[in-house]
Amino acid sequence: MTAAMDHGPAERRPIRATEWLRKFSLPSAGSFSSASLCQHGARRLSIASNIQIRDTERWPENPEIEASLSRDRLLSTSFDTLSYNSNELLNVGLELFRQLDVLTELNVSEETIKKLLLRIRQHMPDNVYHNWWHCVDVAQATLSFGTLSGMFARMPSRFKFASMVAALCHDLDHPGLNQLAFCESNESVVALFGRGSLLERRHAFVAGQLLSSPELDLQAQLGTEVYLELLDNVSNSILATDMERHSEFHRCLSSSSALVDFRREMCFLLKFADLSNVARPHSVSRRWGWLISEEILTPPP
Repeated sequence: MTAAMDHGPAERRPIRATEWLRKFSLPSAGSFSSASLCQHGARRLSIASNIQIRDTERWPENPEIEASLSRDRLLSTSFDTLSYNSNELLNVGLELFRQLDVLTELNVSEETIKKLLLRIRQHMPDNVYHNWWHCVDVAQATLSFGTLSGMFARMPSRFKFASMVAALCHDLDHPGLNQLAFCESNESVVALFGRGSLLERRHAFVAGQLLSSPELDLQAQLGTEVYLELLDNVSNSILATDMERHSEFHRCLSSSSALVDFRREMCFLLKFADLSNVARPHSVSRRWGWLISEEILTPPP
């Protein structure tokens, strides 16, 4: 396995946030459409659902890494995502879906999952913290917490699948800025998505575009009803990651209910996984702490 920081995010050039925001200058709300977003957004791959995977994006065959990813290892709260390079994380992502054991039941092929993972990686900028490594880290925590808590044992397959997809997609096209800084930097995006949960609404929108890609053809594999439910559940879970809604979910924990609400459980699961760095061993969590501190405290150029 590759050494932790040889190919990890600490060695990658951080995105120039101001440059990225300038490229994402959008039209007025009245002009809102996928076509207009594609026309006015320089990062076309992030918006247009009909863009294919680049020819250079090939699935890395890495049998040694796949063989090393035992179930116990993938369920461990000590899992160290930063010890893998970018290509190896594609193999980790595939193994996470395999461990869910839902693909056959839902009629989703592994080739589709490979394409999905490649697309998600393309949608993640080279931020210091909110990057491809963070997406896979949250997905691993989702599998771990969902399994060890017993939540996945009672959750239908379509909800487990949606939980994993939401975990991987929850920060798509993250600008490397917090909510306030992003709102102040680009009023045109605020006009499209509104100020409330702005980043999360953008993440959910891009996730919807990605999952609707003809290249993935998820509707044909899942069936229309399950496919539409997937889009709704993924969006709902991503919106729940907004920390401004934290007190809302805290109140839900305080209320007792005999009803099983899988959608609400998905939201809690993703929120826990998104903040799971502090639950890792100190040798792992401190490196995540350094990365998030650098991203927050380093002003854009």
